[in-house]
Amino acid sequence: MKTLSIPVLLFFILLTHLQGQQEPFSLTIVPHSRSSDLAWIDSGKDSTRTFFVILKNNTAKPQAVFEQWNSWGYKTISFQMSLPEGRKVKVTMRDRGFTMNFPATYVIPAKGYQVFPIVFDQEWSLPTFEKAGLTKIKLKAIYSVDSTDESTVQKVWVGEVESEAITVELKHW
Repeated sequence: MKTLSIPVLLFFILLTHLQGQQEPFSLTIVPHSRSSDLAWIDSGKDSTRTFFVILKNNTAKPQAVFEQWNSWGYKTISFQMSLPEGRKVKVTMRDRGFTMNFPATYVIPAKGYQVFPIVFDQEWSLPTFEKAGLTKIKLKAIYSVDSTDESTVQKVWVGEVESEAITVELKHW
C-alpha cells in the first residue's frame, strides 16, 4: 500500500479547506431575452431593453454595499465584452457630475440579493460597430469596490467579484 508524503497530504488538506470557503458575493447576468440555446442583450444610445445583474450575499451575515446613485456606487458594476476577433473591451458607466452626493448604502441580508437593472444606452462606454446588427460576444459582469475612508466608515465590503462569462447576441443599433 502506498502512503502519501506529508507535503502531499498537507496540500490535500489545504485544498479541501479552501473549497469549503466561499466568496462573500457572487454575480450573475440575466439577459432580457433567452431561448433554449441563445440569449440577447440590446445596446445603443436609445436602447430601452433592461437586463439584470444579480449580486448575491453568500455569507450568513448582512453585507453593506454602496447604492448606485452616488459616486461611490456609480461605477461599481462594469462589464468585459469579448468580441469575435478576440478583442476584450471594458464597459463602464460614463463619467458624470453629482449634484447631491453622500455615501448611502444598501444592506443585502444574509444569503440575500441585490438586483441591478441595466440598460446599455448612452450612459455606458460601449464599443462601436461598423454597422447595426447582431454580434455574438462573451459578456462578464464585474462588481468592484475600492477601499476608501467612506467604505471603512460605512463598513462596506471592499473587493472584486466577477460573474461567469455568458455568450449573448448583442443587438447594436
